[in-house]
Amino acid sequence: MVDFEKSTNGTGLESVNQVPEREKDFDFGKYRLVACDMDGTMLADDHMIPELHRRAVRICQRNGVSFAIASGRAYRALGMYMKVLEEKGFVIAYNGARISTADMKTELLRLPLMTDDVFEVFRLSEEFGATLCVWADEKLYINRRNRLARDYAKLSGCGWEYFSTEKPFFLKETKSGLSNCDKLFWTDTPERAVWLAENVRGAVPETVNFFTSGAGYMEFIDSHVNKGAGLKAVCEYTGIDAGCAVAFGDAENDIPMLREAGLAVAMGNAEEAVKAEADFITDTNNEAGVYTGIVKLFGRDRGICGE
Repeated sequence: MVDFEKSTNGTGLESVNQVPEREKDFDFGKYRLVACDMDGTMLADDHMIPELHRRAVRICQRNGVSFAIASGRAYRALGMYMKVLEEKGFVIAYNGARISTADMKTELLRLPLMTDDVFEVFRLSEEFGATLCVWADEKLYINRRNRLARDYAKLSGCGWEYFSTEKPFFLKETKSGLSNCDKLFWTDTPERAVWLAENVRGAVPETVNFFTSGAGYMEFIDSHVNKGAGLKAVCEYTGIDAGCAVAFGDAENDIPMLREAGLAVAMGNAEEAVKAEADFITDTNNEAGVYTGIVKLFGRDRGICGE
């Protein structure tokens, strides 16, 4: 594992102005796809995409390397962030429950939760007193009217409707037993979320994939869904071997993607469990870590190029 040296300019580079950006200044070797988490990775703490990260996307695209954003967020909650792809590349949303081309014209995959699993998580939400957020058909529904709900809706950039878990008016079921719910989500204070996560893990059905995705956030998706499977789906669609993919991440839900990729990069602000999975550790999300990682790994004069 390599831990990139930090510098006083907050980018890990001697001078941003000295960084090459022309095609000939980069060599991605065998790597043909970059998949990048959003919150805590591509996004700074102010929830904006730094200009240097926009430059990183352009560098990849100019060198014939596809770029995929991989997020636990809904398509709708990704909103303006998709513009960074300029309708090129791919979007892995809901941690892989829905995957599409960046222009939204082709959906590669959709795998919502089973209806029985939805009702079980509803029950657990009431048992544990959790604030439950449901993404169904790109709309947000929440079971409690509180600050946590309002904060999550604001972060998602959309409105929401209140619902009772006893009468989920929006819930639909197909003949195969699938629901129209792509993701269920709990939000709480960071302190109580730790307790919730520890106590609910053993109660979650085996057909549900449960994990934390940040301070106070807990997610429930179908057991076949994770960012690693999402990356694999994009690779199969493009004909790119997963060993020729690079993944950037910072949280527990990024680990499957890091394991699937040929080159795993953890952010400087990543959880320790994520860093343990990484081949390289770059700068933090507030220090343009995706950009400095790209430059240091693939800049011809600044690091290790792919084989």
